[in-house]
Amino acid sequence: MTDSRDEAVRDSSVRVAVSESEKIKVWAKAAGRCVICCEYLIGETSFFHTTLVGEVAHNVGATNAKGSPRGDSDLDLPARALEPNLLLLCHTCHRKVDSRGLAEHYNQDMLAAVKKKHESRVRSATNFATLAPTFVLRMGSSVRGSFARASDRQMAEALRVSGLTHGADDSRDATVDIDLPDPETWETTWDRTKQIVSTQVDKVQRDAALARVDTISVFAIGPIPTLVLLGYQLDDKTSVKIFAPSRRDDDSRWMWPEITDSTPKFDTRITDGDSSDSTEILLTVGITAPVRLEELPPRLAAMPRVEVTPEDTFGPNVLSTHDALEAFATAWRDAFARVEAAFPKLLTIHLVAVAPAVAAIEIGRSYMRDAQPKVIVYQRQREKFVAAIMLE
Repeated sequence: MTDSRDEAVRDSSVRVAVSESEKIKVWAKAAGRCVICCEYLIGETSFFHTTLVGEVAHNVGATNAKGSPRGDSDLDLPARALEPNLLLLCHTCHRKVDSRGLAEHYNQDMLAAVKKKHESRVRSATNFATLAPTFVLRMGSSVRGSFARASDRQMAEALRVSGLTHGADDSRDATVDIDLPDPETWETTWDRTKQIVSTQVDKVQRDAALARVDTISVFAIGPIPTLVLLGYQLDDKTSVKIFAPSRRDDDSRWMWPEITDSTPKFDTRITDGDSSDSTEILLTVGITAPVRLEELPPRLAAMPRVEVTPEDTFGPNVLSTHDALEAFATAWRDAFARVEAAFPKLLTIHLVAVAPAVAAIEIGRSYMRDAQPKVIVYQRQREKFVAAIMLE
């Protein structure tokens, strides 16, 4: 039995018809998408032509008669049939906003705000004179037992405010995914990871080159060794825009803040005395928290050590802005130069990092293959660090 609260409450009284010119305005301002769920409403069908499947809906009801959705208003009837009072909706969302059971939720103010936000996005995203095309590389991974990755909406918002847009007609054609479902403890995990990451990075670079797009945007969640590997595969010869997730859980989650109060500085310290003859060293990067030596294999803890840390304090927000990430990237390259100068016979670097994802990617991008010592990247498992991936 149908719940009467879910039934549409449209009024059948005489209303002012919406003119074709007003409908065109509604469709154009919404870019052919439902302003609530963003479904594309110009759909290909089996009838050998394109069909419009959207519906032009009223915010303030078409009449002020009893039962008209949001009809109790001082707005006169002719104004109710004009574009400022109209929204482009898919059939499902149209039924929702006009149902009795959801009348309090879909009120006039809420719908006006949704319309304004959607149309503002459209204006920004279609400003092709200023938006630069990009291809997207998205990495998802298991976090505390649940698979996580950036959503399509979150990526679209982050790109838009950064002056970027997908470099293909359909955003799906400009997005390459790397999904890492395997547990870190499996023996085959890291070998499979190297294969998957290499294949997908090659794909996004090839697709971008064929489309003549210069920039790859990266939205990545994953273990530190995988993120370092991702940066290594991308290298610093490709124009890469790295995005960082915040603790927000809405469409703005992957946006970089536009304003930064301060930019962090980083220290590089070389410890354990005269070790210029060393062929192996321990290189630690502690940003989110310090690296605990007691969690390292004893052989590593006894090696000459180079530490890269923030000057002020540790924490998850040290690299919360793009300027902060740039500062870390510069400090990291300087640290690596100091390492090579201090250890001229160096063959192997054991890298242990407690750092945000964006820092791990920058670490990998800075590594110069065939010119620098091989790097073994460690992963923390059960409060111990174990070797995971080698770069050479």
